[in-house]
Amino acid sequence: MATGATNAGNDGIHSSETSALHLSKEDGPASAKIRSLLGKRLRVVISDKRIFVGTFDCFDQNKNIILTYAQEWTSIDNPDSAKSVGQVLVPGEHIVSCDVEKADT
Repeated sequence: MATGATNAGNDGIHSSETSALHLSKEDGPASAKIRSLLGKRLRVVISDKRIFVGTFDCFDQNKNIILTYAQEWTSIDNPDSAKSVGQVLVPGEHIVSCDVEKADT
């Protein structure tokens, strides 16, 4: 799955580069809300307690998401555990929570 090389209307994949496309008839209000988050910084916690923070770039019908410019933490209690992972695909079945990071003011 490559970002930007997809078409939301044909294969159910939505990326920040295709977000201007019209919603297909399978898309509902939840999908529209998720699409509004494309390009925002997200914090995603997965089932093994790892935390990823990155720019929300893409999602599909299976709730898999791709984060770009991402960092991974193995423990929220240990800020020194952070490492840069670049681009990461997070399987939807492992997502425990997903939050939008607030911008610094």
